[in-house]
Amino acid sequence: MSEKNIVLIDANVIIRFLIGDGGDLFGKSQKIFQEIDSGKYKAKILESVLAEIIYVLLKVYNVSKNDIVNSLLPILQMKYVIMDNKTFVIHAVEIFHLKNIDFVDALLCSYKILNNMDVISFDKDLKKC
Repeated sequence: MSEKNIVLIDANVIIRFLIGDGGDLFGKSQKIFQEIDSGKYKAKILESVLAEIIYVLLKVYNVSKNDIVNSLLPILQMKYVIMDNKTFVIHAVEIFHLKNIDFVDALLCSYKILNNMDVISFDKDLKKC
């Protein structure tokens, strides 16, 4: 598959798919994910987009962390979903689920753990890594 078959997916597409509001945008998002799942093209999800998705689901839609993780992990693990650091991101989602920290802190924890790196921060939540 060539680079031109890679598309960037915005947060609103994934949120519509996960919320399943039944409207036209939900139907379009379903079709997009069916095409990704079939390999018609690869979808790249940026870490910043994932952080936005998690924030919006938590703060706007009041979705529980458990429900967010249970619905996001299958998407992130799809064969044709690509990320620059997919292993770190999936690990961060799991940390986010287990610890009482936000996703960006969980991402820092993931890099710290998997790369054996120190994190310099004033945030006390990072001690929960």
